[in-house]
Amino acid sequence: LNAIVAEKNPGKSYRLTNDTRFVLAMLCCYFAQDKDFLWYCNQRIDGRPVLITGTPSLDKGLGLFGPTGVGKTDTLRAFLHNPRLSFAYLNAKKLPGIFESEGYMGLSRYYSFQKGVLSTHFGQEKIGLFVDDIHAEDVGSHFASSCETVENVLYQRWERLPGNYTHFTTNNKVSELGKRYG
Repeated sequence: LNAIVAEKNPGKSYRLTNDTRFVLAMLCCYFAQDKDFLWYCNQRIDGRPVLITGTPSLDKGLGLFGPTGVGKTDTLRAFLHNPRLSFAYLNAKKLPGIFESEGYMGLSRYYSFQKGVLSTHFGQEKIGLFVDDIHAEDVGSHFASSCETVENVLYQRWERLPGNYTHFTTNNKVSELGKRYG
């Protein structure tokens, strides 16, 4: 994590607190597919439940919610190349530009199976996708069509790639995501 933070901000390091230790331990369990992940999900941090909605599962992707600058992106990027559940990285703000230049065909690469690279994805042929900073992107337009690009990619991944992990980060609340994406 220090290397990831220093890459963006030379001289800076990752702030390890009791809360971040907890989150890192929980994510280690998740990416190792260790059932202790379920225990972590049912705990509280500063009196707030760790799990916002739903039922915790090792068969689903992750959504990290929190204010700007707390390390959500850096934390998930630290797990990009892990031996069990590797994934590719995509910043949500790039999707409207992809849609504007390539249309739905450009988006389709994100709801097709992502092929792993043998050297960095531990021989995994199919990897998941991490969409960073959802709800910060603009609506894309291609000729006369407009598209909520993140909604499109998430929905298509859900429909076409059951069991293929999709993770995201956001600075917004669950209710705000629901209003925008349904």
